[in-house]
Amino acid sequence: MRRDHQGRGIGRRLLAAAEAWARERGFRLLSLTTFRAVAWNGPFYAAQGFVEVAPEAMPAGLRAVHDHELALGWPDRCAMIKRL
Repeated sequence: MRRDHQGRGIGRRLLAAAEAWARERGFRLLSLTTFRAVAWNGPFYAAQGFVEVAPEAMPAGLRAVHDHELALGWPDRCAMIKRL
């Protein structure tokens, strides 16, 4: 993301739209993966209600994504979930 676009609420609105879409369809959680080394990622997602989840506690689909990212050579990835 370009820094001149940060702080405008775009990310918050996109996450809110994703959450509304998921709730309307009966989903119970949202998940994402992100780079741990990007300083603003974790705090931003945490402020939106996401929590980091350990690999052994990940749902199967999220674990598969996380494992695939590790296999691609991205060791600093983490997974986060938000219960709806």
